[in-house]
Amino acid sequence: MLLPFILKLPQDIALLVFIGVGSSVHTADTIPSVLFAVPGTTGAMATIVDGYQMARKGQAARALGAAYTSSFIGGLTGACFLVATIPVVRPLVLLFGSPEVFMLAIMGLAMVGTLTGGVPLMGLALSLVGVLISQIGMDPQTGIYRWTFGMQYLADGLPLLPAILGVFGLAETADLVIKGVSAIPQVEKIGTGLWEGIKDAFRNWFLLLRSAAIGVWWGVIPGVGSSSAPWVAYGHAVQTCKNPGNFGQGDVRGVIGPGGRQ
Repeated sequence: MLLPFILKLPQDIALLVFIGVGSSVHTADTIPSVLFAVPGTTGAMATIVDGYQMARKGQAARALGAAYTSSFIGGLTGACFLVATIPVVRPLVLLFGSPEVFMLAIMGLAMVGTLTGGVPLMGLALSLVGVLISQIGMDPQTGIYRWTFGMQYLADGLPLLPAILGVFGLAETADLVIKGVSAIPQVEKIGTGLWEGIKDAFRNWFLLLRSAAIGVWWGVIPGVGSSSAPWVAYGHAVQTCKNPGNFGQGDVRGVIGPGGRQ
């Protein structure tokens, strides 16, 4: 959509426009995640776990303040790291081959078990279901179509973004219909607690810096993508913070961790 507007712009100005738009996307996706439990992008799914629970308790503004502050610091950290390491990033990226990427994939699947509380086997089972779903489409090695049921739409695999957004959106819609309530009450309570959320981010500065480091490291790894970084940061917060039983029930640290990975 931006192409018609930047065709005649200088290259440096066009690059700044793209950076600004990309940054605003990752900032704005926090709003529907916290208020409606519907991720604006796949990278905001981890924010839902505690952010939406805070909104249901009337602490939406606090969650948004913590998320925006951690996102700002994490994004600034990533930008500074990128500028400082451009000469050495390319050789580092080329060091990762198929064995290293496979190792990271196994680590990611194993980490799912830690995000399900005291039922790690359930998390591992769900991760295996995800692996099976990823098999839909054409095998890149043999060219054979798997589980497409004759539908051309599935030839390239199951689209991740529509599927994830649909699952979260339908689940929340069904929950609201069953309970006979709407999301409007949470929206009316945004006005208080914003500064408290900002203070929370600085109170947990060490967690914020660790999450920012995770985001930087995950960003330079080829083939991993930014969608997994929030879950890694959230899992790290659960494993390293005190009172991990509060996570998933509206703990502000569950918002700061995924937000700092920007």
